[in-house]
Amino acid sequence: MYQDGHVCYAKSYPTYLFFNPFPVSKTIELNVGDQKSDIYDLIHHSFIRKNIKGKVSVVIPGDQAMVLVYTGAGEKAGVKNGMLEVGGVIVDYGYQQ
Repeated sequence: MYQDGHVCYAKSYPTYLFFNPFPVSKTIELNVGDQKSDIYDLIHHSFIRKNIKGKVSVVIPGDQAMVLVYTGAGEKAGVKNGMLEVGGVIVDYGYQQ
């Protein structure tokens, strides 16, 4: 964590919000890039894909949102004080096992 003036920044992974406004499930295609990644779903508190790169399909249930975090593939994950850390970076502040 570092501070810039009055704002405090923490390390983070790329994080994206997706919303499906339709009443039925929809499939989207994501490009996670050339580096192998794991995808963590912040709303459901679980990894939905592991050790992937390039394009991947994800199903978003009808009338629901997903907040997806792209973490480094194979990074060490652990829970500390109710927070999920991956590779030493807090990914989920409200982790529920």
